[in-house]
Amino acid sequence: PVFVDKIIRLIKKSQFKRRLPLIAKLSARTIDREFRYPRDWGL
Repeated sequence: PVFVDKIIRLIKKSQFKRRLPLIAKLSARTIDREFRYPRDWGL
């Protein structure tokens, strides 16, 4: 389980990269589904 714990820790640590910056929406296009439904890792 040490390896699994390390992987989970690395995923949680890099979770902030999945969040989009706060920007104004300039077009009618929406952003991909993955960004609309962020994964919650309890951060």
